[in-house]
Amino acid sequence: MASQSSPPIRPLNVGDVVSAAISLFRTNFGTYIGLNLKSVLWFMVPVYGWARGLMIQSQIARLGFRELNRQPETVDQSLQAIEPRLWTFLGIGLLVWLIQAAVGYAVSFAMTIVTTPFPLP
Repeated sequence: MASQSSPPIRPLNVGDVVSAAISLFRTNFGTYIGLNLKSVLWFMVPVYGWARGLMIQSQIARLGFRELNRQPETVDQSLQAIEPRLWTFLGIGLLVWLIQAAVGYAVSFAMTIVTTPFPLP
């Protein structure tokens, strides 16, 4: 029995990506804006709100990904799939922040060394 599989995905050019993004936002604008507003409001609450805001941002990403794969799901279905990972999102967010801060400090230090004039003897 031959398995039916979808054709391989071809690489996308910039125009295809922009067109897909515009059509995705056009069809789901109200949903994404509403979720994004909730996310921004949650970020005002320390720690738990940060985790909740990151979770909602990942929910938006999941909804978009599933829509592009032609397997749409409702907001409630995506929330049920993502909510158990609430604290994982905060941990990953803090880890990414630490890495960005370390790289920023390293680049700043290197630029200071490179641009500081040294006195000649």
